[in-house]
Amino acid sequence: CEMCIRDSSYTAELETIYQSIYGFTALSFEFGIDKIESSNLGNHKRNKSGVSLEHKADLFSVIDLSVGGYLYKYDSWGWKFCPNADMGFQINQDFRFYASIGRSFRIPTFTELYYSSPAQIGNSALKPEEALSYEAGFKYITENINSSAAIFARNGKNLIDWSKINSQDKWTANNIANLNTTGFEISFTLLPQTLFFKSPISKISLGYTYI
Repeated sequence: CEMCIRDSSYTAELETIYQSIYGFTALSFEFGIDKIESSNLGNHKRNKSGVSLEHKADLFSVIDLSVGGYLYKYDSWGWKFCPNADMGFQINQDFRFYASIGRSFRIPTFTELYYSSPAQIGNSALKPEEALSYEAGFKYITENINSSAAIFARNGKNLIDWSKINSQDKWTANNIANLNTTGFEISFTLLPQTLFFKSPISKISLGYTYI
């Protein structure tokens, strides 16, 4: 056929959870295979394996803490370690503060690596995208009102995008050196039916995000 694609993905995972007076601890192991057979992209296969560990604990009934990370190995890119941590503080019944930090990565797709057309061409030398993300904010939740506000930042490395230098060139998948994103977001939701039983409006929401 002119353009035939057949892809498949297989994943097996084993997880165990241990509960103690210190909280919950989860340990998991994963193994997977991604395959593609394409008249355009060619035939490719990559294996992945990994292990993740996470511990969740409640401290003094007002602080919840989660710390962990996962370690992955791909055939073409070796090992990648991504730690993360989340913390929440329940100030009172309605008001909650939270913060998080974590590292993540994304491997290139088969299209980004091997695609070829009159206008585009993949790049088999691509590196995985990596990012370090931070976020902190609060949530105020009552029977009538839900509101939240947060600030966030994301420091990206080797981000993948399609670009070209000259107008006559093909669009090529490339790694951008880095891209840093910062911003904040706020939201407010009112539930009129909790105030006025016969209100025809069930929810009014306002939100704003600045990046």
